[in-house]
Amino acid sequence: MKRSTKAMLGVALWACAAGQAAGLRDRLQGLMLYDLVAPSKEVKECVIRAARWLERDSWNHETHAFRYISTCPTFDRPHGTGATDLTVSSGLAYAVTLSHDPTLKALLLDSLSRALKAGVGVAKDFAMDIRHVPYALYLLKHDLGIAELPAVYEEPTLAYRDTIRAPGGALVLYLTHAMKQPLPAKATVAEVHGAWKVEPREVSGQAKPGTSSLPPLVFSGEGEGRARVVVDPGKKAIRTLEVALTDALPPPALTPAQQSGIAVLGADDNPTCKAYAGAEGVSVNADLSALPRCRAVMLGADYFAKADSKPGEVWPKLCDFVRAGGKLVVWQFNDDAWQLSYLPLDLVASDQNGEARKILTPDHVLFSNVPSLGRAVCYDTFTAREWAAGSG
Repeated sequence: MKRSTKAMLGVALWACAAGQAAGLRDRLQGLMLYDLVAPSKEVKECVIRAARWLERDSWNHETHAFRYISTCPTFDRPHGTGATDLTVSSGLAYAVTLSHDPTLKALLLDSLSRALKAGVGVAKDFAMDIRHVPYALYLLKHDLGIAELPAVYEEPTLAYRDTIRAPGGALVLYLTHAMKQPLPAKATVAEVHGAWKVEPREVSGQAKPGTSSLPPLVFSGEGEGRARVVVDPGKKAIRTLEVALTDALPPPALTPAQQSGIAVLGADDNPTCKAYAGAEGVSVNADLSALPRCRAVMLGADYFAKADSKPGEVWPKLCDFVRAGGKLVVWQFNDDAWQLSYLPLDLVASDQNGEARKILTPDHVLFSNVPSLGRAVCYDTFTAREWAAGSG
């Protein structure tokens, strides 16, 4: 085998070892083209091994996206842009023709269908992303007999209040999906522990397109307990939820300042901190230690996008601040950092893009220099809101 071929095999296998699906983009394509010109058993085996690594380690079967780095917990739940799906498609299709592996075929159809449905960029981005796809489509049609990609099935996302506080309250399950038809859904309470009871133990309904909810499961009791709820969202993935049953919230641990103090939480490069830098009466680049000195706090745009933002520590302290009478403004929401239990209002957050609405209070100081929201887009959207009893 030529030295250049061995080097290409080594780079492809290195990409797998390094945990980067993106590292296989051109390597798989190159191995396929080389093998078509100079057939080699070693090259074929490398293509198949790399494809199986994509399916086994890089592809998240729950979010239907490739992990940027499969060995890092930060990237364990990707939502993806579809770029990797498109650029590994030709090599993945070639692996399917070589191995006839049904798991690789399922991955190819799922990833390519979703990526093409999502669309690609323009100009250079389009050329970079789409250049491998014709090879994949050719192999699908002429070698595998597949002339049309399957319709994309989007598993519903599930939002629920993971804590119910004494003396009790309703557990409402919110399902969000983009399918054209309603999905039958059912939730069953499999176990209840502690001095708690629930009525009814099973609910069902039709999950309409968008966000809708099942009838409530009403818990009552006191002390510490837990419940296990099994949810069948209608087609494929049955999920098991753990719900904490606990005492009412204690009084807030802090007292917000009454007269002054406005802080913007965020790092130096946060756009909200930059916007308020130098504003009278506003301190920027603040952290949670500033809460006792503030009457109002602004959470910088995309605050939880950073890997070290620790939403599990930040949100409870902010909610305690609000319960004590403080004011909180969230400039941009991150759906994956939000839990319904933080507020008595069930706000269901989704990563669906939402269009900006009309400004209802143009005289408010927040909109003093904003004549119109224009074409503004919110990348994390509230799809439902309901008051929830028993939330504390």
